[in-house]
Amino acid sequence: MQVKLRACTCINDASLEPRKQAHVEENLKRSRKCVYNFPYSSSCLEVVGDNTRKSRNVRQLQMATVLELKSYFQKFDVRYDDIQVVIPEKIRKASVLIPLLLVDGEWHVLVTVRAKSLRKFAGVVVFPGGFQEKADVDGVDTALRESEEEIGLKPDDVDIIAILPPTMVEGDICLTPVLAAIPSDFRPVLNTQEVLKVFYLPLSRFLRDDSVRKTWTFENEEVYSHTFTDIIDGEKMSTSGSVSSFCMLIALVVLQSTKLVSLTPKNFLDKDTAFAHHAEYTRQLFETKKILNKL
Repeated sequence: MQVKLRACTCINDASLEPRKQAHVEENLKRSRKCVYNFPYSSSCLEVVGDNTRKSRNVRQLQMATVLELKSYFQKFDVRYDDIQVVIPEKIRKASVLIPLLLVDGEWHVLVTVRAKSLRKFAGVVVFPGGFQEKADVDGVDTALRESEEEIGLKPDDVDIIAILPPTMVEGDICLTPVLAAIPSDFRPVLNTQEVLKVFYLPLSRFLRDDSVRKTWTFENEEVYSHTFTDIIDGEKMSTSGSVSSFCMLIALVVLQSTKLVSLTPKNFLDKDTAFAHHAEYTRQLFETKKILNKL
């Protein structure tokens, strides 16, 4: 029987005293499940073995730094002139913050569950965010303000990785996704009128093949919706819609995966094309709406 051990981080072996190193190795042999926090590395050591101790396979997984993530996402970042999208004034604007944090050396994404007392989408898994207000300077300002209001995340604790291309949701709302890194020790303070729960999942979870896929129509085109189900605090939680789609695409880039993701019957996306066509598609959509409004 194959036993998959928990991911763990490690310091350089040379930095351990010989007796301590021997103790670590002995513990690994005994339990095959241990976590070491190393200050100089963000790598994960994944050990796969069997309970007969016949063989073990050790694989080193390197997690990207925030600086590396910024370089990965630069080609999708709308702050660069060649992919800027001008959102028409009459379009309803909203923003979300997509917070990433390192947990046990692996990048996770933080999501919230909407309060059950809310009139729309009660109990649904979402990112922190909301509609843009007049006082907001831009989409980033909206995402930061809403995140502080909903979960107590201070703007100074947010390191923006990229502003991803806007996308249309619910038919007439233009959503700006702001991807950011937050401290691993962040402790949310919930606004219980809006948020029921906060939890985080490893990005690698969204590259597994256990989602339920459904087909629906948006702007006369078929698109796929992937639903991922997890048990959180003993309760079944489902991540779907645009939230799961963003998580899948972001996972491709963050983990530099070779996997392909399909969000429509016609296209497969990889780490280099994840958000490549979002900006142009949104521009075309705005142009179509402008023409229709003149009719």
